[in-house]
Amino acid sequence: MSEGGVTLVEVMVVVVVLVVVIALLAPAMARSSRQEKVEACAARLKALHAAQESFYGKSTGAAPELGRAYWEKLAKVSPPLIQPQALRCPLYQGEATVEVQYLGPAADPRLAPADDPIGCDIEWNHSEHGQEGGNVLLKSGSVINDNNLNVGGLWGTATRGGKCRP
Repeated sequence: MSEGGVTLVEVMVVVVVLVVVIALLAPAMARSSRQEKVEACAARLKALHAAQESFYGKSTGAAPELGRAYWEKLAKVSPPLIQPQALRCPLYQGEATVEVQYLGPAADPRLAPADDPIGCDIEWNHSEHGQEGGNVLLKSGSVINDNNLNVGGLWGTATRGGKCRP
């Protein structure tokens, strides 16, 4: 009966199929984008670790400033070992005035065991749907993502147990 044209029903079916495909892909794309930021945040902690190893290395001098000042110093030495943006996590949603968005070590990391935390995201860096927590840098250079805010989790133990401090 028709002469090769497209009916309204066929057009509507195609539109509905496209809407369903887009609806299924949108959350996956959002998670992917967020995961990229989590990984970028972890990479910045690894860069801080590499700079720290380069700057403080195996020296046995006096303990450096601790907490956030420990990381901040790496951007202030001449020549700087890191760029200031490395001190900021791409996920951080808080005040832009916070210069260093990572907690630093509470004690001289050179004296810590290899699996001890020496750096952590500040609270709320990774907050999503009520979760807190985030990346934890170990003395060994490994970065572990842990969204467990309780003291039983690595992030919670490191931040609330005093291994990472402002």
